Amino acid sequence: GVKTIPFDLPTNIWHHFRVQVHNEASATRMKARIWPVSDPEPVEWQADARDTLATFRCGSVGVWSAGLGAHQFDDLLVRSEQGDTLLVEDFEATPIHQDPFGWVDFNYEQQAIPWMMRQIPDSAVSILLAHSPDVIRSSAAAGIDLQLSGHTHGGQLYLPFWGPVYNPLDIGRQYTRGLFRFEDTRLYVNRGIGVVLAPLRFCSRPEITIFDIH
Repeated sequence: GVKTIPFDLPTNIWHHFRVQVHNEASATRMKARIWPVSDPEPVEWQADARDTLATFRCGSVGVWSAGLGAHQFDDLLVRSEQGDTLLVEDFEATPIHQDPFGWVDFNYEQQAIPWMMRQIPDSAVSILLAHSPDVIRSSAAAGIDLQLSGHTHGGQLYLPFWGPVYNPLDIGRQYTRGLFRFEDTRLYVNRGIGVVLAPLRFCSRPEITIFDIH
């Protein structure tokens, strides 16, 4: 079930918003409220939804806005049910019209890697699934054993003796496909099976990879 209270959001006025997500016995409960910074926080939740299809044990942090005009965010804080701080983002160092790298589009993976590694015993093997190979700098610094990534489509259009026509990586065009080593961390970049922008592949066969870990 969903309960909503209409709220007229005026332009050019800063607002606070609070979102709360928690699991109940057989559902996930999601609540939200928003209010102008000059007003006290309302007691009642303006949106209250209960999803009985599944309970969520993990998720991604993201902020989206829709509609006409400029949308700006500032000072985001994410806490767990236990009160632990999971993410703090002030956005002030982010160039206009750009997302802070790592969490708005692809979770907050680079900021979270050191926190995740503190929970993994040194004797355990660590495997990181990261959408972009660029995360390898953070995972290698944290001592992750293996990172599995995609994002590049293997170059999609790959010219002999030249390489990918388009390179979406900061770490370099040579890392669009295959197995690499960064310090003690192995990186495998999968070519995937899809396409982007144009329904074409050249010298970049679709790939599904099976790994045997020893």
